[in-house]
Amino acid sequence: NDFETAESHYLSAVQAATQTEDENASSCVGALDHDKFGFGEAESSSKRAQVMQDDVANSMCTAGLEGNPQEIDCAGSKCRDGDHDGRKTYSIGDELDKANALVSLGNTYRAQSRNKEAEEVFNNAREIHSRIGNDLGIADALLGLGEAYRTQSKHQDAENAFETANKIYSRVGHDVGTANTLVGLGNTYRAQSSNGQAEKAFNAAHAIQSRIGDDLGAANALVGLGNTYRAQERNQDAERAFAAAYEIYSRIGDNSGSATALDGMGETYSAQSRPEEAEKVFRAAYEVHCRIGKDRLGTANALLGLGEAYRMQSMNAEAEKAFDDAHGIYSRVGSDLGTANAFLGLGNTYCAQARYQASEKALLAAVEIHSSISNDLGTATSFLGLGNTYFAQSKDQEAEDAFNAAYEIYSRIGNDSGVANALDGLGEAYRSQSKNQEAERAFMQVIEVYSRIGSDSGIANALVGLGNTYRAQDKSAEAEKAFNDAIAIHSSIGDHLSAGDLSRDMGIYHSDQCEYNKAESCYRQALGSYEDAHDDDKRAGSLLALGELHRIQKRYQEAEEVVTDAVGIWAKLADERKKAAAFFQLYEIFKAQSKHEEGIDALIQADLSFAHCGNDNARAVTLNLMGDIQLELGNCTEAKELYDLAESIFLSLDDADTLGMELESLEAFELPPDRDLEQ
Repeated sequence: NDFETAESHYLSAVQAATQTEDENASSCVGALDHDKFGFGEAESSSKRAQVMQDDVANSMCTAGLEGNPQEIDCAGSKCRDGDHDGRKTYSIGDELDKANALVSLGNTYRAQSRNKEAEEVFNNAREIHSRIGNDLGIADALLGLGEAYRTQSKHQDAENAFETANKIYSRVGHDVGTANTLVGLGNTYRAQSSNGQAEKAFNAAHAIQSRIGDDLGAANALVGLGNTYRAQERNQDAERAFAAAYEIYSRIGDNSGSATALDGMGETYSAQSRPEEAEKVFRAAYEVHCRIGKDRLGTANALLGLGEAYRMQSMNAEAEKAFDDAHGIYSRVGSDLGTANAFLGLGNTYCAQARYQASEKALLAAVEIHSSISNDLGTATSFLGLGNTYFAQSKDQEAEDAFNAAYEIYSRIGNDSGVANALDGLGEAYRSQSKNQEAERAFMQVIEVYSRIGSDSGIANALVGLGNTYRAQDKSAEAEKAFNDAIAIHSSIGDHLSAGDLSRDMGIYHSDQCEYNKAESCYRQALGSYEDAHDDDKRAGSLLALGELHRIQKRYQEAEEVVTDAVGIWAKLADERKKAAAFFQLYEIFKAQSKHEEGIDALIQADLSFAHCGNDNARAVTLNLMGDIQLELGNCTEAKELYDLAESIFLSLDDADTLGMELESLEAFELPPDRDLEQ
């Protein structure tokens, strides 16, 4: 492939420079078309090599060179004669060619995520440039070395390399190099959650690149800013930064950069709970990355984002595959950060599938790796996932410990949404252990954090937790106020679905407490919210709940009307299963009024729906109930036919429980002595 060709090319250049004083060795460097690789090193390296060769000769003329005086004089005479190629006289030119080829080779390795090999050749290049006194070459090698360190999460080493390179570039007035080191520093700071320093570095880089007209560099700085804004929960700023970067990359034809900007945009959408939009852009990014090369860090990053978008939409099988594929690539290219993030995604997906042992294992692996590379944000988020997994298994103390660990880290690095999420988990863990005072305090803190950062949906969700905590302490008035406040917030921000769900849940609670007027008010409020949300399915469900409430109150006419409306909605939606449930509800209403014929008609309709969706078990129960009604009406022949049909279905299902129900009905059928079953 193209990368193998580049690697072979640069190795040949290194060998040529090592073995001979052939003046053409440097011309090998950069001979390939940089567009094939997407990183632009090839073309620029040969030009930079020539510039640096001139710089070396000129510097020897003006500043002198420690070493053989004869070589210095000879170099000086070459300069005075206008001939800057001193390689025929001394060996520095060959060393320079070799070092430049090594830098280009390192960049090729880095583009393939072969970071340990990149680290080795960058170090070799730095040693050579140091030996011949070429500061610009030293800086170039350090820049590549910093990137190799950063990708391996060797943050302190990366920081040192970038800072040293930055000082050299600044001293010699090399603006492009200065800006590139600032971008590297920004990415390193961000990986350590030092977002203030990161933002400052990226802004400084962007200012330089904009001034000198370096479009590619400006776009790279914007991507860094977008990621930093996202880490600071400044999602609108992040969107603007990624959109601006994407526009530049597209204009200059940088496919790899375009895909990276799309990745950032997808992450921003996910952070705002916009999974459908996130999925769309991650798919686009993945396709671009695959065209460049499947086993690349960018490809894995797109898969990681795609997996998260799937998980947010409860598409767990798709999420698992995406995370698995990402994990495979990260492992092959040696990215600890990526591997840990893939484990995190898998752990959360396994939890959603109730595969708790697998979830714990994956999340503990994520915690271990993130901790080892000093990635505080990743460590905290992994602890948060672990807390959720423990809580789902009712391991409340373990959940509390994990949420506390997440809370401490999020607090230290100043991640407000993380703090709120950890506190919310703590509140639920406390409530589950009946530590209601602690739960109250936790939920109140969540509300305080979300109020500060302006998250209305977060406040509403915390109010629900607070309401449940009040309810557990029989603080009915406080609970009702918290729930109503949450409903009002959901409605005000246009989240009618959440408002409807909460109103319906309150209706169920009040109904269970025999507070029928309050229950009816809540159900009707839910109906209005679902209508605003254009969710007919949930509206029908609330109608069914309202019908049951009317039946309990013996308001049969109203019960019949609302349940019939529910039947009509599910018929339009072609949901035979739910339509059958509504017909069963109608049967219960008719039965309470001793309307036997209407009851049979309702059961016949339920039977047809069950037959349509292939639910034989439910059909058998329905036929059994129809037999009971016919028996009560004295229609013995019809009753026996229905029982026989139910029995044949029961026997075919080999279901002991339902067969027992059928036999009980047969016993009841045989009780009346004056009925001749053979007639």
